[in-house]
Amino acid sequence: MISKKSNTQEITLNFDVFSDYNNMVQNENFISYTKLYASVLLNANLSFESQVYKDFYKLVSEAVQNKLPILFNKFNVIFAINPKFSTAVATPRLVNDDELKEILTEDTNVLNLKESKEPFVKSINAEIIDSVLLKNAIVEFLPNMILYKSKNTDNLKLLFNQNLIK
Repeated sequence: MISKKSNTQEITLNFDVFSDYNNMVQNENFISYTKLYASVLLNANLSFESQVYKDFYKLVSEAVQNKLPILFNKFNVIFAINPKFSTAVATPRLVNDDELKEILTEDTNVLNLKESKEPFVKSINAEIIDSVLLKNAIVEFLPNMILYKSKNTDNLKLLFNQNLIK
């Protein structure tokens, strides 16, 4: 909420910085995290109870919790302070490989899903790219984070919900 006082009049503006996310998850082209991963797990003859998925989920959850860069085949997610969302908590944003090289140091811990030899991780990367780039879907590729291709610019875009800044 933003308040401005001018003379004796107070103007209050309410806006939701997460409204784009909330609107996107209502879109008919939205693929939830559960649906995306269930599809990949089914194709690999695995389940959410499999050790492969549990290990993957643990790695990803720890990376998000610790605000580590997460590298996918066609995009990278980093965490940085963005005053639009929070002045205290780093929030996710997309960067290309060139930007990533400028940000990372040799000591930076990352979750590198690009170079994984694990078939499940390769399948996740392929499914995300297939859904977003080829089918123009809106994909919740990590819990509370969605990826989509802008119709105006053809660039990948990332949105997230308020659960990531709590």
